[in-house]
Amino acid sequence: MTREEMMADETEYCCYCGQEKVKFHCCGENHFQTFAQMPTDEQDESLKAELIKRAEDAFVRSEQAKRDRSNT
Repeated sequence: MTREEMMADETEYCCYCGQEKVKFHCCGENHFQTFAQMPTDEQDESLKAELIKRAEDAFVRSEQAKRDRSNT
């Protein structure tokens, strides 16, 4: 998601652990906020974490594809 998409998204995240709100609480706390409600530095950190996760996922898929090709 882009910053603009996340700013418009109504998904709430835990103020303490950053996990997406699924039920009433995640890490024992019950304070949630949307991306737009987060301070700018937290928004930046969230976006960086998302980019790192995407890069790691792409690397894992690439390595798996290499293994699959070498096994055929």
